[in-house]
Amino acid sequence: PKSSEISEAHLGFDRCLTPPWDAALALAAGVWECTPGKVRLVNPFSEYCTVTAGRVTVTDGNDIQATFGPGDSFFIAQGETSTWDINEPFQKTFFFGSYSFMFSM
Repeated sequence: PKSSEISEAHLGFDRCLTPPWDAALALAAGVWECTPGKVRLVNPFSEYCTVTAGRVTVTDGNDIQATFGPGDSFFIAQGETSTWDINEPFQKTFFFGSYSFMFSM
């Protein structure tokens, strides 16, 4: 699909430090890579990530946009709707977890 089309076909894990989702811990960390594309999602977890290659423009549910490139870090809360527009090969490191884990400590 063209960058302006929304598709989930471009999502995929390359390397993970833990399984993509550890149900027992409700935590994961790793490296995520994808090809150019656009995807809309509702985060099932809270995520902190740092861009290591490429650029992404993230639009939140209030239509506020921010563009991130190598070295930039950002946070997306569990339940937040966002659209990711990726125009070049993209890579990020990530850490995510669910509220149920983070607030049960």
